[in-house]
Amino acid sequence: MIALCATHHAKADAFTVKQMREFKNNAQNEIVKGRFEWLRDEVLARIGGNYFFKNQVELRICDVDVVWFERDDAGNLCLNINFIEVRGQKLWVHPIMRNNDWIFNTNVLDIDCKASGKELEVKFYDGSMVSIAFKEIKTPGEAIDFDENMYGLLDNLKEVMDGVGDETLPLLVADIKFKFPKLDLDFTKNITSSNSGFMMQGCLMIGNYYGVQIG
Repeated sequence: MIALCATHHAKADAFTVKQMREFKNNAQNEIVKGRFEWLRDEVLARIGGNYFFKNQVELRICDVDVVWFERDDAGNLCLNINFIEVRGQKLWVHPIMRNNDWIFNTNVLDIDCKASGKELEVKFYDGSMVSIAFKEIKTPGEAIDFDENMYGLLDNLKEVMDGVGDETLPLLVADIKFKFPKLDLDFTKNITSSNSGFMMQGCLMIGNYYGVQIG
């Protein structure tokens, strides 16, 4: 058996059994990559249960820009992510997403990429992880279903968006979660926390240079 993406599944009958076996034998040498096609002129980021909008850099950790957006030639916001790996006393920065294009080498434990093109989760051998999911919120009811804190936050976006009230919708949300065990940081389960007692949830950061800076 061999796992295929949606594109190659439709083309599976083009490959011979020998070619399929070669794909499996050489898989560990291949770079895994893809692209999120979600492009909007405004994107609300949710990182560890907190919301970020129109910041120069949404999240910065240990002097590393971890999450930020850049506009493409058409004016759409594209997601950029750096991942932090801890080796001994040193931090290694891996550019895992550039303008909605993601790429990983095979030095990971597991990659789960949904065929819908909406979600990606990557787990590393040291217990670190990153997940990215795009969700378009179209109605107030969908906002509440997504996060009970979100509906109240929509009113706070009025001053920085053209819409008023429900006209802020539809709105694309990039839902990003991290776990950095060696940095004692957890951005999962809709909350940002550390074992030292630091905790954030349901906050909205708008129009800052750094939305949140840690370390």
